[in-house]
Parts: sequence; structure tokens; C-alpha cells
Amino acid sequence: MKWIHLVLLQGALCLFIAIPIQAQDAPVWYATLTGSKIKSVDPDEVGCKGLEACRSALTNNSFTLGGNTYTFTHISSGTFILVIGFTERIIIGGLRDELKVLNFCVGRVAIPFNQTEWQSQDGKMIGWGRVGSRWIYPDWSIGDSIKLSIRDSC
Repeated sequence: MKWIHLVLLQGALCLFIAIPIQAQDAPVWYATLTGSKIKSVDPDEVGCKGLEACRSALTNNSFTLGGNTYTFTHISSGTFILVIGFTERIIIGGLRDELKVLNFCVGRVAIPFNQTEWQSQDGKMIGWGRVGSRWIYPDWSIGDSIKLSIRDSC
């Protein structure tokens, strides 16, 4: 009788080992942003602007990916556009390959890097626009704690 239990236990263990466990979507980067009013032409722009401002507004202001370290210099959401900027160029003849498959996540809202609609001349800033009701990104207010991440899926 003991050998039946042993065979059943062994079979169960083999089955458990043979079934692949789905990998967790570990974030490349995550942080909480405390929204501040940004001086700009957009009266509704909230986030952080400048290396020091982002360093104090973000709980984590940099990440390493593909051998490059990216440090945030700008994250803001306003009336017309969501913008992020880094000390490192992310546009070099096109978006860096390691970012093309990732999303910038605002909470559970996925904003694909490969669908940016604007980039700065120096290749360090990108943005996604909004027109009227097409804006799907949450509005931010001064003092809000905004959960952000960069990952495969939000």
C-alpha cells in the first residue's frame, strides 16, 4: 500500500515540475510621483520638471536597461500632452530598441513607448498627445500620489 502512495506522490511531483509557471511581469522601473504645479504655458500641467525636481518628486528617479542608465528629468501631464524626459537620449535615429516593447504605465493604464507622438530635438524627451475626448490618461492634481512604472504590461 505504501508503494501506491509513493507512486502517486512521485507522479504529482513530476506533473508539478512539468507545468511551466507563468513569469511575473516584473517592472523595469516603478515609482510614486508626488504631483507639483509646473511653470509652463499649460496652466493644468502637473508633474516634475528638472533633474532636482524629479529627484525629490519621485520615489525612484532612475533605472538601467540595455546597459544604459536613464534618469528622469521630466514627467508631466497637462491639457494636451503627457511628456517624459531623461538625462540619456532615448531617440537615436528612432526609439531605442529596448524601450520599443515596453509601456509607460500610469496606474493600470498602458501608454506604449512605440506610439509616441512627439519627441524633442535632442532625443531626450517624448510625449503622447491628447485631443478632446481621445485623452485616456488620468488627470493629475497637485499633491496627488501617482503610481508610475515601465513594464511589459500594466
